Amino acid sequence: MPIEQEAASMIVKHVSPISIFWKAVRLARKKLPPYPNERGRKGYPLPARIGILIYLALYHLTPEQGYREMKALEIYRKLGLKQMPSVKSIYRWRRDLSPIVHKLIRETFYIAYRHLGLRELTVIPDGSGIKKGRGTQYYEWRLETFRKRRGKRRRRRSKRRKPRKKFVRLVMSYVPEMDMIYTMTATPSFIGELKAFENGHLEDIISAGIFSRLIADKLYDSENLIKRLKEAEIEACVPAREGKLKPEPGSLRDEANKRYEELRKSKHLRSLVESAYSSLKSRALPYVTSRSWKSCETEAVLWGLIFNLARLCELGIE
Repeated sequence: MPIEQEAASMIVKHVSPISIFWKAVRLARKKLPPYPNERGRKGYPLPARIGILIYLALYHLTPEQGYREMKALEIYRKLGLKQMPSVKSIYRWRRDLSPIVHKLIRETFYIAYRHLGLRELTVIPDGSGIKKGRGTQYYEWRLETFRKRRGKRRRRRSKRRKPRKKFVRLVMSYVPEMDMIYTMTATPSFIGELKAFENGHLEDIISAGIFSRLIADKLYDSENLIKRLKEAEIEACVPAREGKLKPEPGSLRDEANKRYEELRKSKHLRSLVESAYSSLKSRALPYVTSRSWKSCETEAVLWGLIFNLARLCELGIE
């Protein structure tokens, strides 16, 4: 498979992409129902849909490219399908299946959690921006390279207004003791990181009952957030913002700031989440090619699932 050699350098943890692909298919067959709805027309099984989306993400293919390649290699037959789904169906799955991908991310985490038998886990939330565009990474590199070689151009009479760049805000909750992602969300860039965390991560972290500490940056210095974490018996280590927002002595924010300063002296775990982000963005997420926000979320969160699947392959967990 020629494209597999090209994709091998993009995969985290130095695990072959085809191993991650089949591990995702086996996990989906084990943890997901065959069809999303009990009633109605029975179309393509849900594990096969997830497998096709994982394949597109692993090899950085558009639905049109993935359709041609999977049809030529007859990968759809190995997934138990009689025919290759249409391009329109693949676009629809990428728009609608983000809740299923979120569920599989947590399933991979709990599989490793039960296998390793760890207790007193730490969660590190952090956010980052991913460029949203239709160009590939190679195309962007060519534009930058040849722009430097051309030198100065003749000035045009009317300057064209450059289109405004769009970004997807990615928020990740990372567990350093296991080197795995607990959950991940992707939202439009106008939604704040703290709001995205409270809406998409906080309830899951509290209800899990396995986390004893949260480490975050100044953006998470919120009285309401620290209070909710304390009620759930989760120790917050958050640096305080300075200036007018400086916390009063003895307040919850002041206690969270002191714990963070003590943690910095012994071991600074916050750098680990930056390493996880670096692995995702350099090898997997230089850009997001989907146009709708729902498809952007599925495309971005698929790489959180791939990150955890690669970790399961490294640990030898079936």
